[in-house]
Amino acid sequence: MFTISFKAYDNFDDIKQMSAKQFDQTKQDIEGIIELNFNGNKYGLFFDDCPFGEERLVRWFVDLLTIAKKIKEHNYVAYRIPDSANLWLEFILQGKELSVSLVEDVDRQSIIDLFINHTRNLRIHNGREV
Repeated sequence: MFTISFKAYDNFDDIKQMSAKQFDQTKQDIEGIIELNFNGNKYGLFFDDCPFGEERLVRWFVDLLTIAKKIKEHNYVAYRIPDSANLWLEFILQGKELSVSLVEDVDRQSIIDLFINHTRNLRIHNGREV
């Protein structure tokens, strides 16, 4: 089971006054908190009384939709977690089962891609060097 918990913290009175074009030109994202839960294995942070949030929620949702599209085509997607130099979420589709791992890449020159579709591009796969 996969769940997403999130809470937005931006000033929605200001955002409601904007057109979509104005939002895209000036604001571009909504700040908040987000937590991804993969069968009890959680990434991120969510609790109701959190007074702030620095995650870019629109980006997270766009990227998660991109992962959903890519995994159907490639059966493998590694996603570099925003604002992280070496943490990735690795998605492997085997039949109807989707496994998700948190992967830490080894120290080297940073990969600038957000999405990788082949394991040979990452040196760490399921916790081991490849």
